[in-house]
Amino acid sequence: MEELVRFCLCFSVSKSIPDTINLYPLEFNILRYMITDEPNRVDCNEVAIFCKALFKAKSSLTNKELLRRICETVVSHKDSISDSTLIPIIKTLRLGSHKRVEDDVSNLIDSLTRKLYF
Repeated sequence: MEELVRFCLCFSVSKSIPDTINLYPLEFNILRYMITDEPNRVDCNEVAIFCKALFKAKSSLTNKELLRRICETVVSHKDSISDSTLIPIIKTLRLGSHKRVEDDVSNLIDSLTRKLYF
């Protein structure tokens, strides 16, 4: 899955993204990578790379499970996540937020707020 991270990194730093790219396979592969037997296999930096690529495509996330997994990963690493890692994640969540994941996003905001003030 290292290739997926590399692809997303190249995708995120490109100046323009072709309109012909279908993001569903990318979302599916990211979700497949995030669903693993090892609970902490996915690093927040990798999630930030995924999010930057998805945000760069200017398309909101359609996969509710992927949004939920992103929120869970950030919450589980909230004590060690840097601001530069958090920014693309928050941008992507803002663009892809739906009523269906409102609880997950609220939990993420609560966790990050506690980190900032305590």
